[in-house]
Amino acid sequence: MKEKNKFLLGLTGGIGSGKSTVLAMFQKKGAAVIDADAIVHGLYADDKTLHSALVREFGDSAMKADGTVDKKMLAEIVFDAPRERKKLEELIHPRVRRKIKAELNQTQRSLIVVDIPLLYESRWQDEFDAVLVVNANDEIRLSRLVKRGMTRIESRKRIDAQLPMEIKLRKADFVINNNGSIAETRKQFDRLWQRISTTPHGG
Repeated sequence: MKEKNKFLLGLTGGIGSGKSTVLAMFQKKGAAVIDADAIVHGLYADDKTLHSALVREFGDSAMKADGTVDKKMLAEIVFDAPRERKKLEELIHPRVRRKIKAELNQTQRSLIVVDIPLLYESRWQDEFDAVLVVNANDEIRLSRLVKRGMTRIESRKRIDAQLPMEIKLRKADFVINNNGSIAETRKQFDRLWQRISTTPHGG
């Protein structure tokens, strides 16, 4: 996905670490942003070939009576069984990759940030000029997920399904720690923005 004269930054981290908060900061600064989760939501809503594939793999329970994807039921299936989760990822990831490439081709901005929660798990890191990991400790992430409406058991399953944060941190080019206040996060972001926005892109 790397492109000449453009700086492509992969944004990742653990579920509940605050990736969306940091992505919004990039967008406010004028960077082009692409959100893989938003792409997945769009696929669930509109991709009829995906709907058919989900039914083939997971049965009629993958879809609600109104014809929409039953994301809660899918989550219950895949987060209890790694093999089933891999099947789902094999259906979703190629479609997401195509959508990301299409959006990259459409933007003329020189700084592009792509939020991909499973960037390292999908081995996409080499597609980017650099990778930023947004970090938060497990207890804070659990608390955030519970506030979103998940139980602690559901939250723990989702955290455990991802690559451990310590591994992501070792692989990262940049890190923002999001354990504290929004002001502390913004201060780290501003330092990072100053660094990457003043670097010649494509060099």
